[in-house]
Amino acid sequence: MGAAIFVTFEKPIPDLEPWNMSGKSLARHVSALDAIAKRENIPTLSAMVSIDASELNDLIGDDEQMEEDEKANPGWVVRILRSWIGILKLIRRRHKEEWHDPDKGLTTVRALLAQVHDDPSRFDGDSEMLMDDLNRVAEFLQAAHDQKIRFHFTFDY
Repeated sequence: MGAAIFVTFEKPIPDLEPWNMSGKSLARHVSALDAIAKRENIPTLSAMVSIDASELNDLIGDDEQMEEDEKANPGWVVRILRSWIGILKLIRRRHKEEWHDPDKGLTTVRALLAQVHDDPSRFDGDSEMLMDDLNRVAEFLQAAHDQKIRFHFTFDY
């Protein structure tokens, strides 16, 4: 399937399906898009990525899963796992899902659309799909702006 980037909203927006896009070209080119944003002195896409607590648990596992992993591995692995488990538990305790003003996202997405349009060759023949994804994101963020609903980007693997 491959990685994809989607828009997640703080609350549902009527008649809007934010998963109704590919998102794969955004994920594939996020580093190049972030570099453009930095050069343009605007927020990067990556800076607007967040994750909710349940997704974080899916990625790092819950305490029970961590304990099972610890029991299933030899001693030297357990020592490494224990140090990582402590770090992951700290991340989970301090994690807070971040929400952003849609105007911030619109500023970035519109600037990126202009850059991709002006120099499509930078995106390895993928500029059309990338433009489609960016246009969908712009539509979603405009709807969020109109409804005064905050957002963040989400990676899906």
